[in-house]
Amino acid sequence: MKNRKLLIIILNIIGICCLIYCAVPYIKHDTSVANPDSMLSMEGWDGAGMLMTLGLIPMVIANSLCFFEVFRDTRKKAIRSAAYLPSIIEACFVIHYWIYSLLFYN
Repeated sequence: MKNRKLLIIILNIIGICCLIYCAVPYIKHDTSVANPDSMLSMEGWDGAGMLMTLGLIPMVIANSLCFFEVFRDTRKKAIRSAAYLPSIIEACFVIHYWIYSLLFYN
C-alpha cells in the first residue's frame, strides 16, 4: 500500500516538473525556433503550449489518483481538492494557449 502511494506521489512530482519545464518558455513567450529546417518548425512558446495540451489528460489522471489514493483519509475537502491544483494551472495555460494562438496570432 505504501509503495502504491509513493509511486503516485512520484508520478505527480514528475508531472509538476514537466509542467514547470513547459510553462517557463510559454510564459517568457520564447520566439526562438529550435529546428528551423524541420517540416513543422515551431517557436518555443508554441511547442510548449502544444506539449501542455498533450499532457493535460495524463496530469488530470495523476492528480485524480492522488485525490483518491493518497488523500483518502483526509476529511477536509479543501486539502483533498488541492491535489487538482496542478491540473487547474495547466488547464488555464492550455486555454490561454488555444485562445491566443487561434484568435490573435494569425
